[in-house]
Amino acid sequence: MKLIVCLDERKGMMFNNRRQSRDRVLIDNMIEMIGDDKLYIAPYSESLFENKEIKLKVKKNPLKAADENWCFIENLPVAEYKDEIETVVIYHWNRHYPGDFFFDLELDSYSLESSEELVGSSHEKITKEIWNK
Repeated sequence: MKLIVCLDERKGMMFNNRRQSRDRVLIDNMIEMIGDDKLYIAPYSESLFENKEIKLKVKKNPLKAADENWCFIENLPVAEYKDEIETVVIYHWNRHYPGDFFFDLELDSYSLESSEELVGSSHEKITKEIWNK
């Protein structure tokens, strides 16, 4: 599986049952990266992809269904799926946001393949990292 997450500088993903932020340039970059592949998401993330040209699969727990496809996670723990996750794409907000739900996967068994900076619609700097096993 190829996992995609958005994190703040402290690995925060959510605060008070809400995403910390959203950025349309980031979503467009994600869609371009995925291309014609499928993207599995939870119902919570569906609004981010409204009116977008993408092969979207909405599942209660997309981590169980993604297999070798892409999976975007905002509000679920992922560490228990570490054996299935071959690639991790992290979009870093490069800010400290309040957080009460954090990314739980250690990247010790992954290598950083690439890193690039994006100028977002709501963030001057978003760092995109691609990690592979």
